[in-house]
Amino acid sequence: MSADSLKDSIQIEFKETAPCAQEASVKIPATEVEKTFNNIVKEISREVQIQGFRKGKVPPALIKARFTQNIIEDTAKHLQNAAIEKIQTQLDLVAVTAVDDGKVMPAADKEYTFKAAIETAPKFELPDYKALSIEVAKGEDAEKQIAERLASLKDIYADDVKVETESLAGDMLKVSYESDFQPAEDASPSLKRMAKADEAWIWLHEPEYVPGANAALTGVKAGETREFTSEFPADWREQGLAGKKVKYTVKVNEVQRKQPVEDEAKLAEKLHVESVEKLHEDLKKSIEFKIENDRKNAAREKVLDLLLGKAGAFELPKSIVEGETEREFTKLANQLVRSEEDVEKFKAEKEKHLETAKAEAEKNLRRFFVIRKIAETEKIEVSKNEFDAQIKSMSSYFGYKEKDVIKAIRRNGAIGEIHADLLTGKVLDFIVDKADIKEV
Repeated sequence: MSADSLKDSIQIEFKETAPCAQEASVKIPATEVEKTFNNIVKEISREVQIQGFRKGKVPPALIKARFTQNIIEDTAKHLQNAAIEKIQTQLDLVAVTAVDDGKVMPAADKEYTFKAAIETAPKFELPDYKALSIEVAKGEDAEKQIAERLASLKDIYADDVKVETESLAGDMLKVSYESDFQPAEDASPSLKRMAKADEAWIWLHEPEYVPGANAALTGVKAGETREFTSEFPADWREQGLAGKKVKYTVKVNEVQRKQPVEDEAKLAEKLHVESVEKLHEDLKKSIEFKIENDRKNAAREKVLDLLLGKAGAFELPKSIVEGETEREFTKLANQLVRSEEDVEKFKAEKEKHLETAKAEAEKNLRRFFVIRKIAETEKIEVSKNEFDAQIKSMSSYFGYKEKDVIKAIRRNGAIGEIHADLLTGKVLDFIVDKADIKEV
């Protein structure tokens, strides 16, 4: 059976039923149906083992009698797939939403007809993208950023120094404490430690070690004791304390404060950099790279906004909009729901969130189709080496083996998303390189 012969014989008539939607009426002649039917019989006969016959020598009549339903279903599937492949050569097919065989399955000696509901890519005029004029904000001065980065590093690599003065925000306190909370005997070690500790460190910053600790322990000196009542919220990380009021008695044994590195030579030593000059050189390269990358990203966003504005609104395939809306809705839920109270609030505002998700979904899809059309026009593609390099970069960033990253991506169905992101980047860079960019 020739696949080309089958496809050539398939007759298809299209009828537009809605924007981006068509009904394909498919007709396959009896001769090709019979060839497919007999081929399926041969495939089954090569695989099955029936007592009294050698494998592969079972008479076709017996195969047809025993596996009638399997043969019919496989024939229908094969014929339908062949028709869909032919449709793809005639239309920019994006989805097959339904196949209606009218409850009539193919028979070996009869013409087979069925209808398929399909969705196609939207039709729109591609805007002029080769001579765009855009404005991007001028980035901060590199020298200023270097100075800020040095100050930040001096703070990050500060030494903890014991002080005898009153504690301030950001200090570390070495403490011992007890409370009126009695955890169960089988409570977790972390919950028991929240109730009582002979030695612990409390950092006076956000998030608090226990609610109210920062206010109660700021201004205290080593050797002093403070009492305060902590009110734990309903969504506290330790369920055993959630919603409870607990009275604490805390003795401060030591106050430590960060002392920023003042000497750049000392900072270079802490960073394992050979000299102050090399430290400045490395920082300059890093910041200049960041400035250029920020500029490129800003230009990309401007170009994208211009393209979408010029392309205007156009109809999108319904099923794809629904799928993308569901994804955006799930992302919103993950961002906004953190507690039981959030769940109820999210439910109450469900319709508003659905509208937001749909708007974002439609924006994403319009961007995708515009980018895809430009890529096709300019023959821009993502190579295997570029995709592999992205996977390597991701594995390095997350600290996982490349094969494990690939498994996770496949499991989450994100291969297409990564490919689309890479393609978008290449297309936007192509346009940015041709654009007239002014810094303001």
